Amino acid sequence: MVAHRDPGLKPEEIVLDSTYSSNHTEREIVAVQSTGIYFDFEGGQVRFGPSAQTNQGDYKPPLLQVPRPPATGATRSGTTQVLSADGSVERTESWTVKVVGQETIQAAGGSIPTWKITVDRHGSGGNQSVDRSRVLWYDPARHLWVKYTEKMHGQQSYGITFTYDEDVTATLSSFASG
Repeated sequence: MVAHRDPGLKPEEIVLDSTYSSNHTEREIVAVQSTGIYFDFEGGQVRFGPSAQTNQGDYKPPLLQVPRPPATGATRSGTTQVLSADGSVERTESWTVKVVGQETIQAAGGSIPTWKITVDRHGSGGNQSVDRSRVLWYDPARHLWVKYTEKMHGQQSYGITFTYDEDVTATLSSFASG
């Protein structure tokens, strides 16, 4: 996972690019706000031989990932619509975010004090359904998570049903400020 700024984004937004393999990439755009860290956008591509599955969406309202300030036991829930490039609703996601507590981990070349946070998401609509459970290790000094694990099951139908399952761990390898 590499975090960076991108021209054209708002000053409070950061891009997180994750490369799981040459066949699987993901991009998240997060906004750092006084009340939390939110997903504004999420997209990814998975390639299977000559074909590729690409999904992306804007989140309205933004989807909470980290409540600020974090406090052990704090829980927040909500509902977010995932919008396609033309503004139509692809699916609706319900989510719950819980702050588990503090934990020091190894990432980006050192020991980092973090907040451990769980994010559970369940979405459906149109031809899509998705269930995701993510554990984030949030670094308040960088205003983003430096590690996460995620288990996800998704389905999308195009006459045939495309099913995708993942069980990943991503750790921040570098952080470019500017």
